[in-house]
Amino acid sequence: KSVPNPCRAREAKLLSRFHLPFDNVQVFMQEKWRIAGDRAGSGNTANIGSISGTMSDFETGNGVFGSETEFLEYWRGYKCTKDERRTAYSNIQEFRKIKKGK
Repeated sequence: KSVPNPCRAREAKLLSRFHLPFDNVQVFMQEKWRIAGDRAGSGNTANIGSISGTMSDFETGNGVFGSETEFLEYWRGYKCTKDERRTAYSNIQEFRKIKKGK
């Protein structure tokens, strides 16, 4: 038998007290690897970026990685700076090409 979480119920009630500066909001939940992109989120670091797409792409997890394993291997090996990436890979196509060569 499922036991209700009193903290979540309380948090949901509190949300109705806030006056939000926006409306017509769509919410989705998706595993990180399904919506991660193959480019850094900022230009000079290795922060994981997300896909560029429609709300449907995010809802369905229409990302660039074929599996969570591929996502983890890609981002664990992704170099921090553009200079470092010149001798490695900078997108999913280059990564897959290198993997095939092994």
